[in-house]
Amino acid sequence: MATQGVTDWKKEWFEIEDATYLNTAAHTVIPRVSIRAVERSLEAKKFPHRVDDSLWFESPVRIRGSLARMIGAKPEEIAVTTGASTGAAAVAHGLEWRPGDEIITAQGEFPLHYSTWKPMEEREGVRLRTIAPHDRFITADDLIDALTPRTRIVSVSLVRYDDGTLLDAARVSAACHAQGTLLLLDGSQACGAVPMSVKDLGADFMVCAGYKWLLSCYGTGFFWIKTEHLDGLLPGPF
Repeated sequence: MATQGVTDWKKEWFEIEDATYLNTAAHTVIPRVSIRAVERSLEAKKFPHRVDDSLWFESPVRIRGSLARMIGAKPEEIAVTTGASTGAAAVAHGLEWRPGDEIITAQGEFPLHYSTWKPMEEREGVRLRTIAPHDRFITADDLIDALTPRTRIVSVSLVRYDDGTLLDAARVSAACHAQGTLLLLDGSQACGAVPMSVKDLGADFMVCAGYKWLLSCYGTGFFWIKTEHLDGLLPGPF
């Protein structure tokens, strides 16, 4: 007897006949379930007067709950955004800066770690420091050794987009917090592929794009902020 209500996930994917596609860390092969969600959204825009207002709340609440389970967080700590850069911008504009504050990122990082923080130098009188690896790959030791009393935040990827290395984020966060430095992790190349708990990682913020391992379309993502920082950020862009 056939089992009712069970999805055959093999049929949810479009067949790629000319390649074996493995580059989901760059951008995903979007599954049919995601396509159907986009189509329903577009269809609703044809007749906006028929859309129940409750949908504006139900969908984000459901998504935040799902994301919270995936990263070991609380739903109220998560915002649904248009991408990873949106969350980083919220942190950049929400923190109160002091002239001379340092932001640390790594050489070869994803562009958002430069496009977010570099303009802050002129605006806030802070300094962006780009750290080169001592060896072939960026390690926790490279970032920890670069910390100074002026380092306000470290902004790096949990999994690098260029070489796939996984950062020992727990070690970095421990070193950061020992001196009052914040840690922002970009989870775009990890969320959905690597089991994780933000509590174990020790991050203060996580940003993530949805078009990679989360199997969503472009223009989607989320921003996670540790509860203790919720009241400390000034309102900013989202």
